[in-house]
Amino acid sequence: MLSPPHPRATAGVNPASAMAPSRAKSVRRALVTGASSGIGLEVARGLAARGYRTILAVRSHERGEAAARDIASTTGAAPPEVLAVDFALPASIRAFAAELHKRHESLDVLVNNAGIWSTSRRETSDGRELVWATNQLGYFLTTDLLLPILRAAPSAR
Repeated sequence: MLSPPHPRATAGVNPASAMAPSRAKSVRRALVTGASSGIGLEVARGLAARGYRTILAVRSHERGEAAARDIASTTGAAPPEVLAVDFALPASIRAFAAELHKRHESLDVLVNNAGIWSTSRRETSDGRELVWATNQLGYFLTTDLLLPILRAAPSAR
């Protein structure tokens, strides 16, 4: 489960309502990248438990489906939506964002969690260093392409 936020991070915010879905809007959506395992899986689980319709952005669709089943069985929430994307490749991110725009008019929460690490230099198929492409460029492009549906939500984060 998610641990409570640090007190300074929520100064002036009611902790009970900071992650609670709005009563005014029945469906709130949260997208978590790298949600097939680790921190991303637990963040997605916590959001689903709090009533968010979660979208898992994962590299492996099969692992994403397994994570969705796990989240649904442990939270009692509807199974999260699973979309495959390779955050190291701009073309994959663009296709992912286009599909998300087709499926949803708004997005309330974006959690850029996906990441990789390597001790040796590796390059993407389009010649970029893999860790940099995934952990920096991927987040920037993803966020930029999703800004229209984030802005469409009443209080996106």
